[in-house]
Amino acid sequence: MKLPDQNMGLMDRGHPIGGPVSDDWFRRRDADGCGRDDRAPEGIANDSAFTLMEVMIAVAIFFMAMFTILAVLSSSLHAASLLRSSGPTAGMVAAQLAATALTNNFEEGSDSGNFNDIPIYEGYRWVSQTTEAATNGLWRVDIEVINPNGKPDSILTVLFYSPRSKGSHLGLQ
Repeated sequence: MKLPDQNMGLMDRGHPIGGPVSDDWFRRRDADGCGRDDRAPEGIANDSAFTLMEVMIAVAIFFMAMFTILAVLSSSLHAASLLRSSGPTAGMVAAQLAATALTNNFEEGSDSGNFNDIPIYEGYRWVSQTTEAATNGLWRVDIEVINPNGKPDSILTVLFYSPRSKGSHLGLQ
């Protein structure tokens, strides 16, 4: 590429200050040879756009976040469907016994009940066996939930501390 003559005037080259144009100024002005001014206006940097690497990293972070959110949503929906399709557990009965144990005393023997007040658990029933586990008010309760087919569905053993309940074991009362 042939550079212009140093003696070209202001009107021929359009130099912003006037006077002759230097070779360096012309090279910077048309660096790719397409006739465009490649210099940025004053106060604005040439690299004001995102690079391909920055865009790729941003897209990767976005998709990782989206797939994480979708995984959490999927697992919670799966857990909800499992809860809906399974029957009652012995833990439900133990929680009810624990709530009544605060006001009632334990006695050795058996107890039973059903889940007919909950429409999706109709036909399920539970049986519990209460025995004194040790002295000083420690009671063992074996709970079994039986499904509508008559087979045990859930079994749980729970220990309750109830010092007000009178047992048959000797100990400090």
